[in-house]
Amino acid sequence: MIMRTLLFILTLFATVQLFGQSTNHIDSLEGLLDDGIHDTARVYTYSELCWEYRVIDQTTALEYGQKAVQLARKIPFKKGLGNALNDLSIIYIDKGSLDTAVTLLEEAKEIRSELGDETGLAAIHNKLGIIYEHLVQLEKAMINHMAALDYYESIDNKVNMGFCLNNIANVHFKLKNYEKAEEIHQKALHIRTSIGDSYGIAGSHSNLANLMMTTGDTSQAIHHFNKAIQVYRQHNFENDLAVTLNNLGTLQLGLGEIDKAETSISEAYEIRVRLNDKRGICSSSIVLGEIYLEKGDYTKASKYLHTGLQLSKESGYENKEKGAYEKLAKLHTKLKQADSVYYYYSQFYRIEHEQYRANLNEQVNELQTIYETEKKDKENEKLAREKAEETAKRQAAELKVANRNNWIITIIAITLILLFLALFLYQRRMRHLQQEKSKAILKEKEKGLKAVFDATEKERQRISKDLHDGVGQQMSGLKLAWENLSIEIAGTAPVQAEKIESLGKILNNTANEVREISHQMMPKVLTSFGLVPAIEQLLDTTFHLTDISHHFESFNISERFSERVELSLYRITQELVNNIIKHSGATEMTVQLFKNKDLLLLIIEDNGSGFDQDQLTAGHGLMNIKSRLNTIQGEINYETNGDRGTMVRIRVHLKAEQIDQP
Repeated sequence: MIMRTLLFILTLFATVQLFGQSTNHIDSLEGLLDDGIHDTARVYTYSELCWEYRVIDQTTALEYGQKAVQLARKIPFKKGLGNALNDLSIIYIDKGSLDTAVTLLEEAKEIRSELGDETGLAAIHNKLGIIYEHLVQLEKAMINHMAALDYYESIDNKVNMGFCLNNIANVHFKLKNYEKAEEIHQKALHIRTSIGDSYGIAGSHSNLANLMMTTGDTSQAIHHFNKAIQVYRQHNFENDLAVTLNNLGTLQLGLGEIDKAETSISEAYEIRVRLNDKRGICSSSIVLGEIYLEKGDYTKASKYLHTGLQLSKESGYENKEKGAYEKLAKLHTKLKQADSVYYYYSQFYRIEHEQYRANLNEQVNELQTIYETEKKDKENEKLAREKAEETAKRQAAELKVANRNNWIITIIAITLILLFLALFLYQRRMRHLQQEKSKAILKEKEKGLKAVFDATEKERQRISKDLHDGVGQQMSGLKLAWENLSIEIAGTAPVQAEKIESLGKILNNTANEVREISHQMMPKVLTSFGLVPAIEQLLDTTFHLTDISHHFESFNISERFSERVELSLYRITQELVNNIIKHSGATEMTVQLFKNKDLLLLIIEDNGSGFDQDQLTAGHGLMNIKSRLNTIQGEINYETNGDRGTMVRIRVHLKAEQIDQP
């Protein structure tokens, strides 16, 4: 989650320059509106006020932007309308309403194309490229960034060339072409250095820092962040200084450098308060809350998290609001306040559910559009057929001599229609039978899978018992005998003492391996104490010799579940944990187990490199996970976006027979 937020901030601020203006300037602009200025001047004034209120009050910024658009349409005033649409789109970009921003920019692009405003067109291509990056439509993003770059190269505008190169590098970054991304960022930095573009130089360092974080070179990332901070301080670019300090502090927090993170984020927070940057204050407040949560200062943690929560609600910053609820739930977990934990997690899952429903509604609307289009096409076909029949009747009336032929044609047509209808009904019946057959086969496969997994677990249990009670006991006896024998030999043959000790260590390691294999085959803690202690032991055992920090939370788990449910979720957790260690390159991972009524939810999240969505069906392990879930009526969802980490959600709808009351 930290990396995901950081990437959005860095990409957006690499291309859109935000300069705070003084309150006096806003007052003077609003004063012009009272002076009865001409409508064209009023359009520009509304647009200017929309821009000035951007980082102060988004609601007011939207009001002025909409007034500028409405007045420009009414006059009409095309040039002013293009400018107003452009400014208003940036407010919607800030709000995260990217589809609305695209609509506004596309209209502005048409207007500026009509006016021959090539500079304005290049700027619009630049913004569209940024938006399509966030919509993960990278082909469209690259097309727009290249279009903007071509224009700026043609007029040798090196300042904007630097911005376009940064944007192109960001697309390569998202495609995981890290070497290409670094090459282009260095090219942009070289151009900016050659013309003394201080703001651009700092922006390039910020982007290089982001790239180095992704490739795991944190020392270089910190180096580039400090370079950017130095430039921003020198030229008093306070807003960008706050953004970069916030990003540096987030990195330091991820590295466990809590005191350094506190220093960086606190300075960013102070700057944003001074600038009245509510979105920035919201972001810094939540990170400060997380820092003080880590330091154990729960009073400060509560203060900053509640500040971030309030600001995120006011600005409609839904992802930040969700993050604040999640961290407040963790805070109250530390304070052992179960009611508050339940409330904040409920709010967290409420927002997550609303976001899920919003995405679902969007998909449904797309399907509805497709359906309406197909329906309209069918109606057109029907009208065409009716028109053809009317033409045929008219020709029949005019050519009475052709009545016989027409009757023959009509009979043939009816016959074909009946044949077509019969064929259609037959095919529909066959499809129905095939569906029933497929359902029956699937049901038998599920029974087979259950039998296979049951047999596998029973065999694991038998082997575990044999290893523990048979080989394990024999190894224990052999160890005891060897220790007694080694004492006797050491007294009579001290020269052999070193060899005896070495062989004793080998024997001891062998006994430990047998015991460990026995526990892995069928963990005793799972059968004796249940799923929560078993997962805790699995994580502690698996990660204690790695550099990956882990955190496990369980909530509302007060009963045991059926053996199949507990075994399946334990094996699935085991498989996912092994994948994280082998493939993700993560430094942090979190496991959450949550029960709400008859729903059991397991969430496993890491900050690693993620994976290609096409790999979801390629691995044997992932197929095995899906098969296990089928046997307990479970479902799995993967959320991964390349280098932004991975979140796996597993839902199991519990039946009465799957829950054992204590």
